[in-house]
Order: sequence, then structure tokens, then C-alpha cells
Amino acid sequence: MTRGGARQWFGINDSSDPGAGAAWLGISSLREYQFSAGDSSSRASYTLWSGEIMQGSWHHVAIVNDPRADTAIMYVDGVPVLRNASNVGGMMAADFMPWIIGASTWNTEVEHGWHGCVGEVRVVDHALSSREFLYQRADLVSGFSVAGDFGTVLPSDAVVSSFSGRGFAGSSVSVVVDGVSLGSSVVAADGSWSVALSSPISGLGAHAVSFVPSIGTRSAAAESVSVVIGEGASPWTPVESDLTDALEGVISVDPSRFAPGATVSVSLSDGFDGATVYGYLFSSPVSAGSGVVADGAVSLTVPESVPFGEHRFALYAADGEVIGWDTVTVVDPAGGSDGGSGSGGENAGGGADAGAGASGDSLATTGLDGSWMLLCVALGAGVLAAGITLALRLRRS
Repeated sequence: MTRGGARQWFGINDSSDPGAGAAWLGISSLREYQFSAGDSSSRASYTLWSGEIMQGSWHHVAIVNDPRADTAIMYVDGVPVLRNASNVGGMMAADFMPWIIGASTWNTEVEHGWHGCVGEVRVVDHALSSREFLYQRADLVSGFSVAGDFGTVLPSDAVVSSFSGRGFAGSSVSVVVDGVSLGSSVVAADGSWSVALSSPISGLGAHAVSFVPSIGTRSAAAESVSVVIGEGASPWTPVESDLTDALEGVISVDPSRFAPGATVSVSLSDGFDGATVYGYLFSSPVSAGSGVVADGAVSLTVPESVPFGEHRFALYAADGEVIGWDTVTVVDPAGGSDGGSGSGGENAGGGADAGAGASGDSLATTGLDGSWMLLCVALGAGVLAAGITLALRLRRS
């Protein structure tokens, strides 16, 4: 982010950066945050430096200029860096000059582009304390959970009328079943929540249930589970020990490599046409739903929550007897790594909040291939207004 103009036009004594704006924040060649500004009192320039920053994650950067204390301090993720400036009167303004986000300028001409993401920018007219930074937000994810055993196939007469769990006090939880919103509630002061469904879950098959924690206008990623109601009179639970060596290859999954949410065709031996079968991915059982076999095959849809990597895909009969299993690989549709061996599905609990850097909520970036530098910038300005430049620059001594 930059404000137009040039230091030499404003009377800033900076022989190394005469064409830069009154202030700028960038990434040095040593992968540091580098902030430089003109001092409104001395009309000289000063520079703040962070330590080396890590790629592939969001960072919150704040520059706080406090003319009363004669300081300019950089904070990275709420922590002040070591190389700050003192005895500075304030950041110089650049009246009538435009603000530009995502590029640096030299004598008002765009110079370097920013290859990454800028999530949010705030400029205020007074010095902020670190307690007021925007990264101090309610964590809707780490403490969120849903009570229940979602690995068990329920009996045919089962009726599920409510859900409960834990969450962030004061937030709300909405429940969506098979694409229809069936209730919500506010998390109590003790962190507990309970939602009574307006229409209970019943009937044979796999029912997709999503839980969405939110606060104000912000929602976290939905936590998804499957409630499976079987054909039998008694419940049964698939376990990894069911998958014996003798049953490997008895079924065949096509394709064997697929992305989360994909629909696959499972072929099995004769004698099952017309029967309802149930799919599960291991090591921890993650339901892939149920279907009726026709012409020796059945189509099942893998849940969006299944992690990347290698899994064993097992098919069960309605009585809980395993029919067979096949090895499959869940791949990243964005072209990334398979992520190693699967460690099972995300059951109740887990997930990722948007803006926290989790993969399900990652933002698209431009210009970088592989690991990305993702930047979230919040700017605290002093009493004197200032332009701040976000740029990709070489380190200047």
C-alpha cells in the first residue's frame, strides 16, 4: 500500500530514497518487514525492521506512531520488533496524494507489485495499544466441538432430534441437515450449546449435517459430519480391524485418486444387486454415505472434510459385515501435495476459521507458485496523518 508523491517533493532529506513516498512498508531482500517514513520534525527519514518472517501464513503488522512518546514501533502478530525508532516527531503527511494498495511507487509511478494477499487495512488518527489491534478476535474454531459418536450406524428406527457441544461463549451455532437449516442457538456463558431440530432426522441412509459457528457477521468454516441410519434393528460401528488382508481388492474404487467431495464408483462381486451398502474411509472411519448396488457397482460421494493422503476405502453390507476394501488417495484439487498418509476424517470438532490460515479457508494468491507470502496489514497512525507504502523492495541501508 502506498501513498503517491516523492520524498524529495516534501522536503524529506533522504538521498537513498528520494523518489519514495512519505512512508512505506515492504519486504526486504532478507525477508524482513521494513518500514520507512519521513520524520515531520527533523525532516529526515527513519527505518524499522522485523526479524525474518515465515512464508505460507498470514501475518498481522501494525505500525504505531506516538508523537507524545516520540516513538514509531512495528508490531508483528502483536509483538513489538527490536529495531524500532525513538526521538521521532511523527510520520509526514502527503496531502492530496492517492493511496495505492498492492504496489510501490517512485516519483508517483508504479514500481513494484505485491505478489500475495492483503487481507485488511485500517488507518486511524491516534496511536493504538496492542489490545486494540484487529487480530484480537474471538476464536470460533479451537474450542468448538460437537458431542456424539458419528462413526456408528444407527438402527432403522432411530430419530435424532437435537445436537449439543462446546463453543465460544456468546457466539451462535447453526445446524444444516441435508441442505436445510433446522435450528440455531447461542453458546452459553459456560461454553455449552444445544440445538433442538425443527424437523428431526429419520429415515434410512446417510444424512449430511453441518454446524456453523458464527459471531456478528463473521462465520467460521462449517464442521460437517454424517448421521447414518441403517436397515438393521441394532446399531453397528465400523472399525479398522475389519479390514483384513484377505478382503483387500475385493472391491475396486474408480477413480482411485480423487479430491474431497468427489463421487466415485465402487465395483463389487456378484450377488449384491439391489442391496444397500455403506462406504467408509479409514484409519478413523469417515462415512462416504450409502447407496443401492446396481449392475455390480454403487456410486458414493466422499465428504469434503476427508483429509488429503492415502486411505483405505471399505464397503459394508447392511448388517455391518465388511464386503471388501481398496486403497485410495485423496488429493489436493489445487495441485498441492497429497499430504502423506491419511490419519482419518475430521469428526465432530476441528475445522478451520477463515483468516486463521487454515487450508479450507486459504485465499487465492497471484504471482507466486508454491509457498506464498500472505500478509494482513493493520496500520496505526499517529496524530499527524501519514502515507504508508506496502511494497516489495530491496533492502536499503
